[in-house]
Amino acid sequence: MRNKVHQRAAGIMLALAAVLLSSCAHFPRAGSAAGPATGVMGSDALATNSTTAEGAAIAPDAPPTAADLNDTGADLKAVPLAVNRQVLQWIDYFQGQGRPHMERYLSRSTRYMPVMKKILKENGLPEDLIYIALIESGFNGTAKSHASAVGYWQFIRATGKRYGMRIDTYVDDRRDFVRSTQAAADYFKGLYGIFQSWYLAIASYNVGEGRVKNLVVKYRTRDFWQLARENKLPDETSNYVPKFIAARLIAKEPEKYGFTDIDYQPALEYSEVEFTTSIDLRKLATAMGLEYDDLRDLNPAYKRGVAFEKDGKLKIRIPKGTDEKALASAEAAAAQSKRSYVADEDYGYYRIRRGDTISVIARKFGTSQTVIRKLNKMSSGSQLVAGRRIRVPADDLPEASKPAKRGISGSSAAPKIGVGAAEKYMVKFQTTLPAKQSSVESAERSIHIVRRGDTLVKIARRYRISIRELARHNRIHRRSKVAVGTHLEIP
Repeated sequence: MRNKVHQRAAGIMLALAAVLLSSCAHFPRAGSAAGPATGVMGSDALATNSTTAEGAAIAPDAPPTAADLNDTGADLKAVPLAVNRQVLQWIDYFQGQGRPHMERYLSRSTRYMPVMKKILKENGLPEDLIYIALIESGFNGTAKSHASAVGYWQFIRATGKRYGMRIDTYVDDRRDFVRSTQAAADYFKGLYGIFQSWYLAIASYNVGEGRVKNLVVKYRTRDFWQLARENKLPDETSNYVPKFIAARLIAKEPEKYGFTDIDYQPALEYSEVEFTTSIDLRKLATAMGLEYDDLRDLNPAYKRGVAFEKDGKLKIRIPKGTDEKALASAEAAAAQSKRSYVADEDYGYYRIRRGDTISVIARKFGTSQTVIRKLNKMSSGSQLVAGRRIRVPADDLPEASKPAKRGISGSSAAPKIGVGAAEKYMVKFQTTLPAKQSSVESAERSIHIVRRGDTLVKIARRYRISIRELARHNRIHRRSKVAVGTHLEIP
């Protein structure tokens, strides 16, 4: 009887706490989330003892029937660590089919982690939440999802504005590694305040706190693994937490999981200078003797290469140690307010490695040699120099599909954590049948309606098919320009 009273009280408290945040999902969903076509097919969490980077202990999870239910204040220092069959499947995926993606994400991670971790720590949050940015965008500020979520932490416009980010014709703070991380920190503080569970907070970041709150109240549990196991959550969300844990394990000890040849990028080092006039970033870079791309990297929110002052104040990030040169260049870099500034083309970077060719790089990023040459203004005879950076098309978001079953995916050359080593610790339960993909989802997958900015290259990369296959299937030339509104069949 006492337990039932406590359960009712907990449900009432959760319902009251929900007024702290509106029911806006991180990604807008209608009904079941479009994602993997199978449910979670594993066991309850394997609780393990570990430590954070600061050495704070991670307490073992509660018994399987209450995993992650009795979170304490210790969670403000560390997210619980659970390793189970779902996590192992994602490790297999990242070691196999998803390996090229993970290598790029790890390479970029060191560029942004110091500043992002500092912001999370200052907000009293676990630094390990940084790996949400890894699985959301691969630390790519120009990443954009099919639901129009943008940036490192993948905010949709409505949620971004709710957390104070500026999103307009000239500025998109979702692309900024500082402002977007602060917004994500504010969001996570609110989510943890509602659920008092990091697994549910992380799941809510994927599907929206309103939906998770309703499930928690309806089924009277704050056990993420139970909700996932019983197919109460959308399949994509059920896989989201295991995917996060797998990425977290690999990123903390990449060599252990076979990632031994990563070209890690140096951490960003910059200072801020205050100007009293609007600044054309291209002019500022020229006046300071810098590459525009380097200045753009530090100020990614300015979509059109121009930063307009507000009330006579404007802060611009510049390479560390160049403050005086920046101030001296202010007059030469003044923006022409009447000038029409065109948005920069979205692109990312790849550091050239020994043995790379344009053809090899194009295949890595699912694009053509022509696109690579055009982005870098290269002629057919241009030579690549190992160590230099080259522009590449901005990444589409990593697919959130469920990894293949063990024994099917994974690279034979990469070491794996075998199920056998952990299986004896796992609690067995009867698995549910995989959820079938709805006819609506199948229809959405087979037809793509061309939107502004779409090209055959982008569409082919989005659906993981070749441009030739896409063009042949729709009886068009592979270099054809497709009009907005055109319906393309996806093979």
